Amino acid sequence: YLDSVINIIAAAQEPDGYLTTCVTNKCYRLSGWWGRSKWEKINSHELYNSGHMYEAAVAHYRATGKRTFLDVAIKNADLVCKT
Repeated sequence: YLDSVINIIAAAQEPDGYLTTCVTNKCYRLSGWWGRSKWEKINSHELYNSGHMYEAAVAHYRATGKRTFLDVAIKNADLVCKT
């Protein structure tokens, strides 16, 4: 089950590593949390959620040895650092 959820998360990630589905999918009813474009609100749930993803990805890797979720998190973290 967890592998299937990770596959869904990975599929939602943009080619550059960005991963906030409400922004990507233009979910404007929640734009107060994230804004309407990437990095619009720097102190938002956009980065807060990324931090939780990083922790979950490391825990998943340590528990299973699988890099699938870790690779998604690293790609996103690289984009955050670059941006």
